[in-house]
Amino acid sequence: MFQAKLEICELAYLLHSLNAEQVIGLDNERLFPTDSAATQTLLETGLTALKTNGWLVPDEYGFKMAPQLWLLTAIMVQPEQIVVYNRRVESAGEQVVTYYLSQDIIVEQFLSKDDHYLLSHISGVVDFINHLSHLLNLPEQRVWEQSFELDLTLLQAIQKGDFTALEQIQLGEIKPETKQNLQTALTSLVPYASLDILFTQDGYFQSSKQMIFLQAGNGAIWLLTTGTEDNSFTLHPLDGHYFTALWQRQLAKTKTP
Repeated sequence: MFQAKLEICELAYLLHSLNAEQVIGLDNERLFPTDSAATQTLLETGLTALKTNGWLVPDEYGFKMAPQLWLLTAIMVQPEQIVVYNRRVESAGEQVVTYYLSQDIIVEQFLSKDDHYLLSHISGVVDFINHLSHLLNLPEQRVWEQSFELDLTLLQAIQKGDFTALEQIQLGEIKPETKQNLQTALTSLVPYASLDILFTQDGYFQSSKQMIFLQAGNGAIWLLTTGTEDNSFTLHPLDGHYFTALWQRQLAKTKTP
């Protein structure tokens, strides 16, 4: 897998060379300063760093940029879809990873602790889904198999301990201990992570959708989606297999939802 670790000034030079004005998922204030003198200094520093770090090498015409790096940067500037993963980790703070998709080419990007941008070429949809599953820390098997719809008032009642509200959910035939496990899960749900999916056309933002993930006290991960009625939503218990099928359907769609 091709990877590139770039200083801020190096990525700035690449983006400016491609006539980019901003890129979703990046610190655009640092990469595109409004002051012309600051921009000039940034680009001069970036050009020198690219040469020093071996990304820009001499050839018979002057200098040549590493082709794989050019490709990844070009995809970031004009992708078809952008997926932004966001999760707050107690030990590390906010974790943000951005993916840029164009046909079968997928670029992963995040800012490292030492203030460098790490760009990686993800080799196909399967690896992309595996990356997301790893970030979400999904279990191999779901603790609950059934998705179900409920409204906010009902969930709030359950979380306050009113387990009679659970009877209003269409659960079918379940064992008492299974019902108890579900009650425990619903009372302990907390925000866990999100995926923002942005659709573009000709380099311009068109529309977006969001996937919200909740975590139960037992570590199980649930996906929250909009329900069929106003003020309702659907909870989907997740594991790696379900998540893979979900994303395969997502990626099979057109650019716009």
